[in-house]
Amino acid sequence: MTWEKQTVVVVLGTPRSGTSALTRMLPVFGINLGDELVRPNLNNPSGFWEDVPTQRINTRLLELAGRHLGWPVCPREAVESAEPYAGLLQEARNLLREKFADKNIWAFKDPRINRLLFFWQRVFADLNYQDRYLLALRNPASVAQSLLASSGLKPLTGLALWLECTVQAVQNTLGKSLVVVAYERLLADTHREILRVAQELGMEERLVEEEMAYYEGQFIDASLRHVECSRDDLMRLAKDLPLTLDVYDVLGQRATDEISETEFRQRWGTLYTRYKVEYPAFAAANSWLGNSQAISVTDLRRIYWRISYHGSAEIWRLAKRAMGKVWLEAS
Repeated sequence: MTWEKQTVVVVLGTPRSGTSALTRMLPVFGINLGDELVRPNLNNPSGFWEDVPTQRINTRLLELAGRHLGWPVCPREAVESAEPYAGLLQEARNLLREKFADKNIWAFKDPRINRLLFFWQRVFADLNYQDRYLLALRNPASVAQSLLASSGLKPLTGLALWLECTVQAVQNTLGKSLVVVAYERLLADTHREILRVAQELGMEERLVEEEMAYYEGQFIDASLRHVECSRDDLMRLAKDLPLTLDVYDVLGQRATDEISETEFRQRWGTLYTRYKVEYPAFAAANSWLGNSQAISVTDLRRIYWRISYHGSAEIWRLAKRAMGKVWLEAS
C-alpha cells in the first residue's frame, strides 16, 4: 500500500460507537488531527478529537436538508440541489489545502460525515488526494442506549440512525481502503487492534512508540464505557428493524477477519439491496422519525437517563447550570 499521494484518513461510525477512541489511535502512527478540536465535555471527557472547521461545514450541509446530527433519514438530493452547495465545496477545498500545506497525511472524524461522504469524496477527487477509512463498530443496542443517555434520542431512533449511518459509510467506501474496528475488541485488546490497523493501512513503519505506550496504558480506559448491551438486547430492540442485526453481524466478521474481502462484498450486496427496500418502508411506517420533537424523549426522562448514565457528575452539572441561571437573573 503506497503513500505517494497526499492522504486523508477519515474515521467513520455512528455517534457513541467508539469513534473518538479510534481517532485518538491515529497519533500512534504519527498522524496529525489538527489544532482546532472540539473540547471535551461530560459526554466525552477524554475528548472528541473532532476538527472544528470540518464540523462546521458538515453542520451546514445537514442544515441544507433540514436535518441535524441525531435525525435519521438524510436525503442526499436535498443537500446537492441547495444553492449554497457549490460554495461549500469550494470552502472545503480551500480548507483541505490549508490542512495539507505542511503535511502529506491528515485525519479527521465527525459523525455527520457518514451521510455526507458523497460531498467529501468529491473534494478529495478534485484535489487528487488519496482517501482511506476506518469504521468504528459497536453493538447497535449499546449505541442506542448511549444515545438515549447522552442526547435523549429514543432507542428506536438511535437504532435507525445507526443503520443509516453505517450502511451509507460502508456503501460509499466499497472498493476503497476500509478497516472495520470493533469497539469492544479495541478495549479488550488494544495492542492487537493497533497492530491490525497498522497492517491494514500499511502504517507499520509509522508507529511512534511513546504515543503507543500512552494510548495503551493511559488513554484507553474500559471504565468509560457506561453501557454494554448483549446480542439478546439487540435482537429485542431490532425486532422492527431486523436488518440492523444482519448488518452488524457481517461487519463484526469483517472486524475479526473471519471473511475475505470477496465474500464480504458478495454478502454486502445482498444487504444493501435489502436496505434500499426495508429502510424506506420502516421510515414510512414510523413517520415520527421525520418529526424533530418525536425522535427524542421528554426533557424529564432525558434528565433521568443522564443521571443514570453520568451519576453525580450530571447532578453537579445541573446544579452549576441552575446556579448560573440564578446568578444571571439576580444580576
